[in-house]
Amino acid sequence: MKLHILIAISVLLIYPASAFAGSGDVTIGTDLSEYAKGDTISVSGSIAGFGEVDIFGNLKLDVNDVALRVVDPINNIVTIAQITPNSDGTFTASIPTDSPTWKKAGTYTIMANYGAGSNSASFDFTIPDTEAIEEVTEAIEEVGEAIEAVSEEIVESVEEVIEAVVPGGLQCGPGTHADGDYCVVDESFELETDSSSMTDLMLGASIVFGIAVAIIIALRLIGKASRS
Repeated sequence: MKLHILIAISVLLIYPASAFAGSGDVTIGTDLSEYAKGDTISVSGSIAGFGEVDIFGNLKLDVNDVALRVVDPINNIVTIAQITPNSDGTFTASIPTDSPTWKKAGTYTIMANYGAGSNSASFDFTIPDTEAIEEVTEAIEEVGEAIEAVSEEIVESVEEVIEAVVPGGLQCGPGTHADGDYCVVDESFELETDSSSMTDLMLGASIVFGIAVAIIIALRLIGKASRS
């Protein structure tokens, strides 16, 4: 009788150990220590004791998925995933970073949980200024097109004056001479401008330059604000 009791107690002490055998230790890591917006993060890890059985042939660990969670520098969750481990307890995952939730630059943390076991790894994340640069480039191109359009109008106005044809024949002004059906500038002619014309020209150029600089500064501020 006592022998049967001892055997029963032994079974109760051994068998439940497999049922309540918590979870294995989890390891996790990434292929790089730094990523930029749009990169894909390769995650790998393992679970100690996964697939092992006890003397009764029961698995020591429950077969569960590994829960992955990535948080940004201010602990906002940016990605959640569940990964089924391989038969040897290893697991891998690919995490894209092009979604709108990845909007903070800084140190990110990826956490892995398997039952009661957990571990984490950190990496740096950067956001290139490509969008802001593209906006500034477009603004500069638009300003350049506007300046070119104004220059063409000025050239056309000057040509209309120089190539003026009046009744009775071609009449050329001072510093020009007739060349076929057109008036052309003499080689010895020097362009003279009064101070008021020069002032107006410089003022116009300054205004255009100021507008271009203001647009660039505004776009830079908008770009920084969108990333903060």
